[in-house]
Amino acid sequence: GYVRASEAAGDCVTVTCLALNGARLKALGVPPGPGTGRMLAQLLDDVTARPSANTPAALERLTVIHLQKENHT
Repeated sequence: GYVRASEAAGDCVTVTCLALNGARLKALGVPPGPGTGRMLAQLLDDVTARPSANTPAALERLTVIHLQKENHT
């Protein structure tokens, strides 16, 4: 299907292919449970828009930015 073809092409189309996992998000301060799910979805959106962002370092930076935005709203 589409997902397998996209993954074979190197595209990240599900949160499982992100270069960061829930344990690392928790270590960065993302709340467990729904907070982790929301952050993973946001990071997937980021990577969909800019595939080069799918590295641990880039995703950690984006996580910190998203957490700062959440804390200032």
